[in-house]
Amino acid sequence: MKITVDQHMFIEQFRIMDRMENFSYDGLRALFEYFENLEDDLGEEIECDVIGICCDFTEMTVGEILAEYDILNEQDIQEAIEDEMLKDRVIGALEWESGAVIDLDPTGPDGMDARILFQVF
Repeated sequence: MKITVDQHMFIEQFRIMDRMENFSYDGLRALFEYFENLEDDLGEEIECDVIGICCDFTEMTVGEILAEYDILNEQDIQEAIEDEMLKDRVIGALEWESGAVIDLDPTGPDGMDARILFQVF
């Protein structure tokens, strides 16, 4: 038996599984939309596997990503900061590495505090 999950139920599953600290509400809403679009693209339903999602995806700031992953060298980071393109360069590097990348602040800050959700690689 299957249950169709709406956005509220999707987020509630994270609360029930005590995984709310893994993502912000914006991140969970973005993940729900991502999986809905993926279902449409694939033409098949995707299981709501909270633990699997928490293992496969993470939400970090640009600063946290740069500290954790070696995706840009110092010169590239400084040039991106000067050009006010840091977030875009980090997103581009993440897309190259992981594929699934969601900008959680599309009209927000471009600096180290911009939030990005991506598939772990």
